Amino acid sequence: MKAFDWAELLRNHPFLSSLDEKHLQWLLSEEISTECSDDPGALIFREGDVGDSIFLIGSGSAEAVLSAGGGQTILLSVMLRGETFGEMGFFEGRPRSATVQARETCVVLEIKGQGLRRLAEAHPGVEFKVLLQVSGARRRRGRTTRKRTSRAAPCAGQPLSPSCWRCPSPRRATQPRS
Repeated sequence: MKAFDWAELLRNHPFLSSLDEKHLQWLLSEEISTECSDDPGALIFREGDVGDSIFLIGSGSAEAVLSAGGGQTILLSVMLRGETFGEMGFFEGRPRSATVQARETCVVLEIKGQGLRRLAEAHPGVEFKVLLQVSGARRRRGRTTRKRTSRAAPCAGQPLSPSCWRCPSPRRATQPRS
């Protein structure tokens, strides 16, 4: 049984609001999705993990980070209530491209890939809307990553310094917890 009111969030969600009540309840069934509450710093998934699901944030926030070597990370994005993540791994069938961890206490719904594919068959518009969101997110994250890594490149391999103008800002020197 899920504690969060996912039905209300999904009824107002950009690409899932078109679902009828039957499909909405099916999507929220234990067979198709699971709810998880994560404390700050908790690992949701790690860069390189095989992923066949999409995640939706019900409350709180999460952050996507890339490993920069030497235990350092580069912040790619902060995701808030109502935002999804994990789409790239799901659609591409490839390992996760970044690590995602809870930024603050958050409640997350994991929608399993098999269920999402069945939903897309029943509602083709849903898949198209998810693809548009993935495309936009990839473009935004790519710009952010290029800016941050180009500033950090001259001192690559060196510890990040809060006073170095080339180091990513804000300084991110955390390592995901296992």
